[in-house]
Amino acid sequence: MKTKILLLSALSGFISILTSCYREIDVEKYRTTPKIVINCPISPDTVIRASITRTYFFSDLDNLEPEYNGWNGQTEISSIKLRNAKVELYINGTYKEDMKWQALDSVEEHQAPDTFFVSTVIPQAGDKVKLVATTPEYGSAWAEDVVPQRVPIEKIEVSCRKETGDPYSIQNNTPGNITYNNEYYAFQYYITFRDTPGKANYYQLWVEGDIQYIDPIFNSVNSTIDGTLGYDGVDGRGGRVFTDELIDGKEYTIQVKELIQAHYSVQDLKERSINLYSLSESYYQYLLSLEKISASTLSGSLSNIGLAEPLRVYTNVNNGTGILGACQRTNIKINLGDYIPKKEDK
Repeated sequence: MKTKILLLSALSGFISILTSCYREIDVEKYRTTPKIVINCPISPDTVIRASITRTYFFSDLDNLEPEYNGWNGQTEISSIKLRNAKVELYINGTYKEDMKWQALDSVEEHQAPDTFFVSTVIPQAGDKVKLVATTPEYGSAWAEDVVPQRVPIEKIEVSCRKETGDPYSIQNNTPGNITYNNEYYAFQYYITFRDTPGKANYYQLWVEGDIQYIDPIFNSVNSTIDGTLGYDGVDGRGGRVFTDELIDGKEYTIQVKELIQAHYSVQDLKERSINLYSLSESYYQYLLSLEKISASTLSGSLSNIGLAEPLRVYTNVNNGTGILGACQRTNIKINLGDYIPKKEDK
């Protein structure tokens, strides 16, 4: 009997410990006053388009008015779009215009139209661009940034070899037989540019395709512990940011890699778009924070499972949130079929 009592006592204590891990939280006490959100990428390639919305509390989703429900089930929320906002554009401290609200048809069928405030002015390199968004309900928010200089790609070289391994085994169903093709083309891209000396410069490289960003320059934005524990972030799918901290004023060749299954014929191998962006510091900090939150770093992974402080998305918007970020792009397209070894041509 004594053993049973002790066992029951132990079980009761253990259960009480487990139940003590749960408690109700009144999330309403964390509700904040809505703020204006400015999202506006700036480039000399086009006019300025700014998305002006407001923040909302997550529990408000059921009460917000849906505008459109597309084929993919995503809902646009019209009530957070501040289409009646006054959006003033300043270039180098001089007022230029009030930007006009427009609905732009989406290039994707069955998608809701995008809505922006659009300028008639196209900014140039070196311009300081400032937006001020004002509404009676949420006051004013503003942000500014300087358009960086364009950085040319001086040279692109590509190597290709056929390898055997098992990075992407392909199941080939033939009548009465199943085989696996584990041959693939290993493409190596060498992208050369020259950094402008004497000042801090910020970049992003984005290469179309399933790219492995293997160059060590991308590791310079991660912490030492990230690299030690294997969180090098080189599996980014939307490009990778980097700085000139290690290459100030030098010519540098970035290496990235792509593996393509060899069952593709030369005719099937499409072109690749190689894009080198020069970024403002604000835009760099914003994109870097998104990389970290995507769990390509140790801190991002730990925060996603509640074992570290949540990471914040960088913002340069005063009295609001979002990003006004400036960039310039150099784009070169290559045809992958041109680099297949001749004996592989079919």
